[in-house]
Amino acid sequence: MESMTFALRGMVHAYRTQRNFRIHLLMALLVILLATAFRMSPLETALLALVIGLVLVAELINTAIESLVDLVTEEYHPLAAAAKNVAAAAVLISSIIAAGVGFLLFSERLVLLHQRHLVRLPPIPAQVTLVGVAAVLIAVLLLKAFGGAVLQLQGGMPSGHAAVAFSLATATFFISPTALPVLFSLAIACLVAQSRVEARIHNVAEVVAGGLLGILLTTLVFQLFW
Repeated sequence: MESMTFALRGMVHAYRTQRNFRIHLLMALLVILLATAFRMSPLETALLALVIGLVLVAELINTAIESLVDLVTEEYHPLAAAAKNVAAAAVLISSIIAAGVGFLLFSERLVLLHQRHLVRLPPIPAQVTLVGVAAVLIAVLLLKAFGGAVLQLQGGMPSGHAAVAFSLATATFFISPTALPVLFSLAIACLVAQSRVEARIHNVAEVVAGGLLGILLTTLVFQLFW
């Protein structure tokens, strides 16, 4: 029980101090929900669990190495920098592997979902996309005004960049006759969201709120005008 307590303390410390660990936990939750929605087989679920665990373990090891190096020396040393860089490389490689496995498991299902529900629809006017983006921008401004930050161009709840990026990705989902542009636009939206967090302009909650706002409002606009 004592060792379990120490392990839980380590996880809590990583969650509180490491932004990337919180991001990876959020992504893991989203992947698990998506896997449940697609009713993946036990083998596929186990594979997802393995790669998710690989990323989280690599992030925990990276945190431990960074803490140990900072404890040993506060001055710059080539070996200390090498230790941190190698630990960060382990996180990067595990993340790339997880992304590749996720693409292999989800891409075909997303293509089939797209073809089954959307390719039969006639082309939707581009004006609907503009209405959706405009609605998202107005909603962002209203929410910022409600929070007292209407004049704040950077930061605040929700993230306007994430909202617009996911709004455009959602519009692409409805308009595109093939799934490849949808995957690309979704990847770009995720990169936009990550860049806002990495630049410390927004926190994870603000980016997630912006993304959900963009998706939901754009979907509502397409349903109303189609």
